[in-house]
Amino acid sequence: MASSSRKNQGYLLFLLVLITRIPFLSLGYGIEEDSWGHVENAWEIFSSGRYVLSRLPGHPLYEFLLTLLWPIHSYWVYNGLSALASAGCILIFYRLMRWYGLPHPFWTSLAFASVPVLFVSGTYTIDYSLSLFFVLLSYDRSLRQQPILAGIWLGVATGFRITSLIWGLPIFLILLTDPIKGKPRVAIRFATIALISSLAYYLPALVNYGWGFFDFHRPPYPSLVEGLYKMSIGVTGVLGFLGLMISIPWRRTGRIPGLHLIFWVLAFLLYALAYWRMPEKAAFWLPVLPFIFLFWASGKHSTIKTMGGILILLSPWFFGINITDPYRGSDHSSYAYLFKTGNGETFLDPIQGPILNDATKRIRKMEFSNRTELVLDTMTRPSHVIAGWWYAMLEVDRLENKWANGNVHLHYYLPPEKMDSILGSGMKLYVLPDQADVNDLKYGIRNTSEKAFSLNP
Repeated sequence: MASSSRKNQGYLLFLLVLITRIPFLSLGYGIEEDSWGHVENAWEIFSSGRYVLSRLPGHPLYEFLLTLLWPIHSYWVYNGLSALASAGCILIFYRLMRWYGLPHPFWTSLAFASVPVLFVSGTYTIDYSLSLFFVLLSYDRSLRQQPILAGIWLGVATGFRITSLIWGLPIFLILLTDPIKGKPRVAIRFATIALISSLAYYLPALVNYGWGFFDFHRPPYPSLVEGLYKMSIGVTGVLGFLGLMISIPWRRTGRIPGLHLIFWVLAFLLYALAYWRMPEKAAFWLPVLPFIFLFWASGKHSTIKTMGGILILLSPWFFGINITDPYRGSDHSSYAYLFKTGNGETFLDPIQGPILNDATKRIRKMEFSNRTELVLDTMTRPSHVIAGWWYAMLEVDRLENKWANGNVHLHYYLPPEKMDSILGSGMKLYVLPDQADVNDLKYGIRNTSEKAFSLNP
């Protein structure tokens, strides 16, 4: 009966997480350029029949999955994949809580499900939740001394996101040091399968692009403050960060072996090295987040820990921080505190949290895109537009027949010689808001705004 009750609690968690994500699945493909870029990339592969990287170093399994679903694609289908994977992550996390004998597995799993970066990544078209699900599945199988399945699932996780392979070393060490069944041949079997399957998924990229595919996208490097923000409050939200900090488990319970904690720290350090190569997104910390919460859950019960858990549960809904940019910012309430940062005007809103920030930001970006498309559809002569951040969104809307003016040629960014060629041929050149400065920065020039008309619908 106890085993059946535990299973029911796990499935209840799965359903609760899935239900909380559903209201946000219809708000476009997401706020990230990458999300809309994945959709455009799926069309390229589907229509051409050849493998095309969405961006370096590629996400082959995710790209293949989106391509396979292209004939029935929609916000609900593509975003729904992330929602299902997000709910699956919580189910596996709950099983890990049980395996380690940690207290309050249901409520801790619910708290983990509430972490803003995990919540948001489960509502839009991105690979984060899917890669994390298979990392957790691989880890779960390693604890049960199933090296073949652990290797297969880690290979799948790597096929979704290449940095998932970092977990290969900690899992290898767990299999090697198991006090009952740990043997070198078991660990080597896991490592062989994980490496071979991971390489197999990247063979199309290797064949098409050579070893040059093994690189990564390099936007402008953010400031130290921004990098630190994204790895802390950007992950957990203000209340979640406060909740974790006040309830650090100085005294622990449960049965997490000391070696496992060392292996988790090793994984954290390896992900920190990867993150600081380009500290661009809070979601880069998702692969270590479940293990931070397992460690947190090992703390002995106390009033402070209960308060910390309540703050974590509230973190998605209160004290959101975001920018007020009219084209790509979030809405805020009249209670928000406004201040200046390197990204422009920013707000801290006590009654609107990261989830509503993300939702209103997605809506605002789609509204701007729709206004832009109305203008683009009225252009009667051949015109070129430097779209920058909006390129993928506008192209996807064109693929989905939301606008269809063949006179308009969209560009991500344009080098100076290409701009001169367009102007020399007598065609119009436009640039969307804020993109002239980015184009100047990208090509080391200062005159994009002089060559292109501002298009500000």
